[in-house]
Amino acid sequence: MDPTNTLRGNEEKRAYWAGVIQAWKQSGTSQTKYCEENKLSIATFSYWHKQLLKQKNLLVPVKVRESRPLDASAVFWIETPLGVKIFVPSGASASDLETIFKLLAVIK
Repeated sequence: MDPTNTLRGNEEKRAYWAGVIQAWKQSGTSQTKYCEENKLSIATFSYWHKQLLKQKNLLVPVKVRESRPLDASAVFWIETPLGVKIFVPSGASASDLETIFKLLAVIK
């Protein structure tokens, strides 16, 4: 049974499967065994694994220019398709943001 049948949008499904894929990677088991143990469809698991890998490759280089200082109260985060959140502190410089984006480009 696909537990995402009750989820509404594609983004909810993407977030759900990103969490499942992350949990599988941390388990150290094969995809088949993980799916059997967690009552997941291997076909659906494989589909979402491929979709998330494709999305990961959608990162494009960006150039950040500092045109004005960030509002001191502004705090934001960047979330990867696999659910990794990078919190950016208030007052981050253009150089800091550029470093973050370079690191995101190499996350596998």
